Amino acid sequence: MKITVTGRQIELTTADRARIRRQVERLKRPLGKAALSTQVAVARDGAMHVCEVTFHVSGDHMLHAKGRDKRVPVAVGQAVEKVAAQAKKLSDRWKSRRKGDGA
Repeated sequence: MKITVTGRQIELTTADRARIRRQVERLKRPLGKAALSTQVAVARDGAMHVCEVTFHVSGDHMLHAKGRDKRVPVAVGQAVEKVAAQAKKLSDRWKSRRKGDGA
């Protein structure tokens, strides 16, 4: 899976980029091979940091979420949690449809 981390008018440190990659890597668990790519954009809006996570999944599914906080790691964590919930819901939908086909 390809992970792209972008800082919009903000310089992200190597440690921030590594932390973001670690958090995004755990999104692959519920989706498995269906996870194709992820784009993470971190920007500054006044005193707040805004993190946008877009997760591309096979079958033309796009999971998208935003997190806002004064600290970058917290904003990233919020966005990743939202996308994780969407990924769980999508994988559960796929599993329930597979079970229904045999009946």
